Amino acid sequence: MLRLLTFFLLGLIPFISNAQPVGIENFIGQYAGEMTLINQGKTAYDTVLVTLDIHETKKDSAWSYIMTYNSRTWGSMTKDYEIQLTKEGGFQIDEKNGIVILMSFLDGCFYEFFESEEMFFYVTMRKRKKNMLFELTGSPKWNKREAFLAMEAPLAITSYATTVVQKAILKPTKRK
Repeated sequence: MLRLLTFFLLGLIPFISNAQPVGIENFIGQYAGEMTLINQGKTAYDTVLVTLDIHETKKDSAWSYIMTYNSRTWGSMTKDYEIQLTKEGGFQIDEKNGIVILMSFLDGCFYEFFESEEMFFYVTMRKRKKNMLFELTGSPKWNKREAFLAMEAPLAITSYATTVVQKAILKPTKRK
């Protein structure tokens, strides 16, 4: 019963929201701001200047995604990716080096979830008014807790502690 109620409530979230629908065309533009880097247990806190440029490269099917990080400590790094519409109608991000990651676009927000080098990463990118909100969280696979619920039917839950966070509110720098 608890499981059924949980899935029912999660299913209602899109109907409860009063947000205007946002399409990928609303993401096109240039943005800049400061990204906060938080790493539990090491260098705990840092900031870097970030620019993001998203523009259409192929009508209704491909968009550039160029994010540049400028750190006083570590120098500059650019991620030159491409967001692509898949044949199935979903999205993927091509890192142009053989890595292609599935993306979901739900309720005006891009979502990515992937595993790399024993870490789970979860990325969201959404528009809030004119600003772009970006967040990446990372959780090591080994840092987990397992719980079991044996009410109606056995249910195992595995949770992972988040140890890495990158987040930014990027403001538009140029009009489309």
